[in-house]
Amino acid sequence: MKKLICMLLSCALLFCVVACGTAADKTEFEVGIIIEKDVYEIGEYIEYKTYLKRLGGVVFIYTGNSMDYSCIFYKKGDEIPPFVSTMMITTKMMPVHYYKESENRVSTEDFEPGEYVIAVRAMLDGLEDLYCEKTITVVSSSADPDT
Repeated sequence: MKKLICMLLSCALLFCVVACGTAADKTEFEVGIIIEKDVYEIGEYIEYKTYLKRLGGVVFIYTGNSMDYSCIFYKKGDEIPPFVSTMMITTKMMPVHYYKESENRVSTEDFEPGEYVIAVRAMLDGLEDLYCEKTITVVSSSADPDT
């Protein structure tokens, strides 16, 4: 009987550790975009960083897309393209002080003047609504003879 009780208590303790390690709330995460300016001339490069950061909580274990977050770029007013993801499903462990950043560079050479949106979304299981966007404006080059 003691062995059975010890086994049940061990299973309950293991369940508590796993449950505490996998529970996460959206407020424990932050996705963002770092960009130096919001107006660019045609021909310039838009250089920006996107990031995913843990703000607190316990170790987060999730099974899902192998990407942590995805970024898209589109002209404001156009249909929002789908966020890119991979078909690779993995189990990942994200520590409390996790921080991932990526640098991106887009040429405006083929852009038309107008507003564009850079958007980033977390690709974490159950946190699909963790989203951030920035709007930038592309204007004709001052050296453009058509203006």
